[in-house]
Amino acid sequence: MVAEAGGAKPVVLIVDQFEELLNRYPKPEARRKIGKAIDGFGRAGRRVRTLCVIRKEFFLDLKSLDLARPLSTADTIEIDNFEIDEAAQIVKECAEADGVKLDPAFPGTLSEDLAYEGKVRPVELQLVCDALRGDLTVKAYREAGGAAGLLSRHITRALELSDDAPLGRRIFRTLGDLGKNVKEPPKTVAELVDQVPKGSGGSSKTLNEDITSLLERLEQERLVTRTGEPPRWSLVHDYLVEPIKLATQDETTAREEANSALRYYVSEFVRGAKLWVPPPLMPVGFVP
Repeated sequence: MVAEAGGAKPVVLIVDQFEELLNRYPKPEARRKIGKAIDGFGRAGRRVRTLCVIRKEFFLDLKSLDLARPLSTADTIEIDNFEIDEAAQIVKECAEADGVKLDPAFPGTLSEDLAYEGKVRPVELQLVCDALRGDLTVKAYREAGGAAGLLSRHITRALELSDDAPLGRRIFRTLGDLGKNVKEPPKTVAELVDQVPKGSGGSSKTLNEDITSLLERLEQERLVTRTGEPPRWSLVHDYLVEPIKLATQDETTAREEANSALRYYVSEFVRGAKLWVPPPLMPVGFVP
């Protein structure tokens, strides 16, 4: 890389989402190899600097790289979430760079929809902008269902390009808590094999391979991420849960079916005004 750059100017290596690299290689020896590589850039025949972009909760994990230069906050810059007008400006600049025409009101409308307490999280802005297609007007955006609708279509396209869209939909619904609108804790492929509702045919070994292949495909689409070894998979963000519900509404997981059955029987119990307590428990109250 240094040789190809040519000239005498310094080289800056920018590593975005550095926490993903740390998650992929959690073992101390692997982390030290990463640190050794970064130190090696600095010892190259010319001046090479490494700029790492990392979430603040992972900052102290940089110590595990065992870098020659001690970890310090002196050369660390904290980047806050975007203001609404900053997010709108980013949308405008990206559109201009790609030669895309926008409805003048569109960037502000999109940014206001994504804002929480007056701030727009970069990951959500990135996800939605990746999903933007076609007529970028406020009218078309509203008709598509807003940000959630755009992401739902992005998820649908990613599934259609996969080898097994029905399995992909079941994986998505297993990775999210659809009742609470949050992502589930990371799961291994083995856990997903046990939890994902089974389709027709195939062995556990085949399902393991199919799920792994699908997850790797969805990772490329920035919809899921992996951590640890063996890999544990999760949605990239809670924000995806609502779009997943829209994109996969014809699929239900076993847990969803059980919850639905439970709600039905509870409602029937209330309507029937009966209380049954299995022995040896004693009843604590009755519904009149």
